[in-house]
Amino acid sequence: MVETAQKFYIIETKKRSDLQTEEVQLKANATKIYCETATNFNKENGGKVWEYVLLPHDEVHLQSSFEYLVVNHGKEEKF
Repeated sequence: MVETAQKFYIIETKKRSDLQTEEVQLKANATKIYCETATNFNKENGGKVWEYVLLPHDEVHLQSSFEYLVVNHGKEEKF
């Protein structure tokens, strides 16, 4: 989990070849529903948005910033 000024993120890494497996997709969908529910609650109570990001493990490197990883997966945000 990562918290920025605007959002909470649940970040999950998986082996690239496993990203489309049924198990990973079911878990990802459940986590997206959790994030939607938490976001809806927070919107009503002045809290932050929650977002789920599933990353291929081979894209995460020591020199990769969190911002780089999120932006390169279509989740642009000002940090």
